Amino acid sequence: MNYMSQPIEGVPPSKPHNLRSQLFCASRWMAQSCSNMMSGLGYQMLETLDYELITVLDNGLLTIEDVAERLSWDVADTNDRANHLETLGFIKIVRDPSNDNRKQIVFTDAGWQLINDLSNVVTQVELLLSQRIGISDVNNIRSVFSSHWGPALKESDLFLNEQFKGKFHSELDL
Repeated sequence: MNYMSQPIEGVPPSKPHNLRSQLFCASRWMAQSCSNMMSGLGYQMLETLDYELITVLDNGLLTIEDVAERLSWDVADTNDRANHLETLGFIKIVRDPSNDNRKQIVFTDAGWQLINDLSNVVTQVELLLSQRIGISDVNNIRSVFSSHWGPALKESDLFLNEQFKGKFHSELDL
């Protein structure tokens, strides 16, 4: 079984072979924990993708295209997910005043309440995680993720490693 396809619940901690796997697993744990707790507050109609979209909206007023770019989603899929959230009453999709051909996403009062509830749940999840793994480990995680990692690496950075020199257009066994 592929490590990343293992279920979250009931899987004992293992040692994934790379940081990306660890980050992916941690992200899934956080998303599932928040989703579970939000369901307890009456938000069981929301799905993981809804939370992903909501989380990148900041204070609203982003366009569908901006959100799609932030999430690396297709614009049509982003539009569908935004329409779903609009149907639920959490956002409103309006014409961008500076460009009539673009749509902006703005929070409704229910959306702002959702943001407030989600913020409180994230705080609760972090407190419970601190009890499980220790406050110093949670603070270390915060420190690492608040560090500036610089711009994303490029294709040319791959060839700085001797192992990959001369290996062009081949599949990498990661």
